[in-house]
Amino acid sequence: MKGAPTVLNLRHFAVATFVPVAVMIAAMALKPLWRDEYWSLFFSDPSLPLAELFGGRWRNEVHPPLYYVLLHGWRHVFDHPFALRLMSPLLLIVTGALTLRHAPRSHRRTVTTFLLVCLGSYWVIYFATEIRPYTLLFCLTGLSVLLTREWVQADPPGWAVCLCWTTVGAMMALTHYFGALWFACLGLVIGLDALRARRIGRFLTVGALTIAALVPLIGWLVWSLPVLDLSDEMTQRSAAEKFAAGMQQLSRGLVVKTFLSNPVVTLLGVAGLIGAIRWRDHIGGVLLYAALLSVGLAFALHMFAVELIKERAFIVIMPAILYILAARLAKRQSRWTAFVPWAAALTPLLFAPEYFKNREGIPDMQAYLARYAGACDGQPVLAYYRQNAQRHFYPDATRSIMKGWDADPVFAPDLLDARQVRSAPATDCPVRAVGVLLSRQPDEQADMDAVFSRAGLDIQTLVPMSFGQGRNRIWIDPDAEDGGQTPT
Repeated sequence: MKGAPTVLNLRHFAVATFVPVAVMIAAMALKPLWRDEYWSLFFSDPSLPLAELFGGRWRNEVHPPLYYVLLHGWRHVFDHPFALRLMSPLLLIVTGALTLRHAPRSHRRTVTTFLLVCLGSYWVIYFATEIRPYTLLFCLTGLSVLLTREWVQADPPGWAVCLCWTTVGAMMALTHYFGALWFACLGLVIGLDALRARRIGRFLTVGALTIAALVPLIGWLVWSLPVLDLSDEMTQRSAAEKFAAGMQQLSRGLVVKTFLSNPVVTLLGVAGLIGAIRWRDHIGGVLLYAALLSVGLAFALHMFAVELIKERAFIVIMPAILYILAARLAKRQSRWTAFVPWAAALTPLLFAPEYFKNREGIPDMQAYLARYAGACDGQPVLAYYRQNAQRHFYPDATRSIMKGWDADPVFAPDLLDARQVRSAPATDCPVRAVGVLLSRQPDEQADMDAVFSRAGLDIQTLVPMSFGQGRNRIWIDPDAEDGGQTPT
């Protein structure tokens, strides 16, 4: 390449991020709801008072309740899926605006680069398109990364920084348990760094504030652990299998969805990671070693306590990694910086199949059921509900999926719990049974056969229709029109 080395043009980079934003908005509008989003809707049911949710559904949930509190309030104003998903981009906007407003002038270029890198990352685009707590978690984790600078610089942090640190930490911990893990590790590494520099007052201050931020979560754990059901998170896998599964989740999240979601940023910023490892970059070193400690403790919990490692669990370390890359990129003089905006615009398109994924074929099933709406409205249809500690979830989710979100119901039969029925009801509806959000495990198929059999329905005589690779199924009277076509 010809020409002198140049620094990154932030204006061009900002213009290029219109592409990931456009992809994000399109996915918010077009991507179908899926299982985890129906869980969020269940936990934020606006028809239930907060007191009942706190004492019931939220207490037996593997996530702390802060996001559901916010979503519960949001749903009193909006209740269409697109509007519910809109809460996540608004969180990004508020976080970015507050960050830029309060960033010191000397640090503003690095902060701006960091925000733009984040905006084009997989973690922001993907989770902003879903009704789930991970955008809130990313925003709070990103704020903790930016606050780290205030703790490692020469001047002691003021009361405003201390208040922000404790507030952000408490909110992060009450959003996700891995958020608490990250915050505790970050506070510990900052404290040890202060101790190494013989700043005893700062060591004691950050330690006390970090512990104070975790107190609300500790209180929540004392309240929820006696009833929390973690059986779904436990397996009989060997230690080697657990480790391999955890490493697969970590590598996929770190390599594919962090480094490769903007490969030019990674290429130009990798020297920042090397500098952080060698402690040449003070902020980067603190962040990187806090991330490594978080990963190590996460694996310890995964191996010896509860198998909670999933790819998204590591979202808590990704803002730190992106900050280290962005800080190096902001200072880098290279002809390659001209390609950063191009990569920011093109890479989201490469991940588009992931952003727009129709995970469970629910719209296909709804479109198929719509043809029977007139014949089945108000007619009894047997429903198979998976067994779960949250016994109302599958009935609620099934009704929501059958009805759809339009003003006119897609399919509105009288759903009967097949476990409570002992003789098949008389019906004129060609759709005799439904099961949604299923697993594909053989033992569940056997349980489903047994449940329908006890309800007086021989599903072997019906035509099965499978959607989303078996995650959703309906059984049709063989005499019904088009009964032999089987979508997948």
